Amino acid sequence: MVQQLQQPAVPAYPTALRGWADELEGKRALEAQVASDVPKVDYHDTFIADEDLISFRTFAIDLKVGEQLIRQILIDAK
Repeated sequence: MVQQLQQPAVPAYPTALRGWADELEGKRALEAQVASDVPKVDYHDTFIADEDLISFRTFAIDLKVGEQLIRQILIDAK
């Protein structure tokens, strides 16, 4: 008991450094992922905005044709 009180309960220096390094590497990996996702996010924000989208049903009603016909035309064009 006396020996335990005399020795401070400090984590080993190499262990603490490794933990810090692991955390830093993880943070840098996430930052790199964010940087690589920027073009995808920009594309999505520019061309796939919610207010620009309409459903097949709305599109078919606007054209006065059946929804299934629109779907079939798209499938055939593929």
